[in-house]
Amino acid sequence: MNRFPPVMVVIPHWNRKEELSRCLRSLAWQSRLHQVVVIDNASTDASGEMLAAEFPRVRLYRCQSNLGFAGATNIGLRLAIAAGAEYVLLLNNDTVAHPRLIEHLVEFARQDARRGIVAPSVYYLDRPTRLWSSGGEIDLTRCACHQLAAEGKKPRQVDYASGCALLVASRLIQHVGLLDPRFFMYFEEVDWCLRARRAGFEIWHLPQAKVWHEVSATLGEKSPALHYYMARNRLLLLQKNRGSLAALRVLTGEYLRALAVARWRKDRARSRALRLAMADFVSQRFGEKPSAALVGG
Repeated sequence: MNRFPPVMVVIPHWNRKEELSRCLRSLAWQSRLHQVVVIDNASTDASGEMLAAEFPRVRLYRCQSNLGFAGATNIGLRLAIAAGAEYVLLLNNDTVAHPRLIEHLVEFARQDARRGIVAPSVYYLDRPTRLWSSGGEIDLTRCACHQLAAEGKKPRQVDYASGCALLVASRLIQHVGLLDPRFFMYFEEVDWCLRARRAGFEIWHLPQAKVWHEVSATLGEKSPALHYYMARNRLLLLQKNRGSLAALRVLTGEYLRALAVARWRKDRARSRALRLAMADFVSQRFGEKPSAALVGG
């Protein structure tokens, strides 16, 4: 237990070079040594040039196309395993890490081999004392998920960890496998945690470990893409964990009501996103949804 295990930080990235630079500057203050790899989803904002100029020691992997959070993360996880990392820290590019983040997470995780994933406390970046997530809770009958925001000093088990910041043991990856790329973005970490728990691993929240997160920075809270992926992927999560009938019950009940409300409010963007999400789920079309399809007439 005296040797601190090798850790690789994996940061999926797409077109937010200023936020990425801020995140990497925070990692430079970590109290424990670590490797960092940025998986770039074919950014067009000169992110690669920024990394070469400001962070030459950070490894960059350039994807030929946008693989989404799940696809990019999987590349990073494979690289971490190949490099011999015992733990992988997944971070969104819009997060800022506490200087002892890695130290706290790893020291706690290594105390028990069953601790497969450990989540830090995640605070709002623009309201740094307000807690956004202390792990997640899921109602498996409907696959309704929500972030817990309970202050506390003691670690506790949770249903899942937010993908914006979590530490995962390499042994879990080797046993459970990678993220399901069909999700593209959103709910893939929930599915991963559910698979891990079924395999005997535990998911923990550690209050002493802290990050700050620019919540919904990638798409925006009212983005049609956000509505689409949240709706479609929740149905996929239901199908995987409760069966197709459970997913169809939510689709024909909850989502059809939501669609009616969106139409009544003349919210065309949300209405279109929900229609496409339901149609694609029924047709079992997953992965990336082109932006043009989400904003079309």
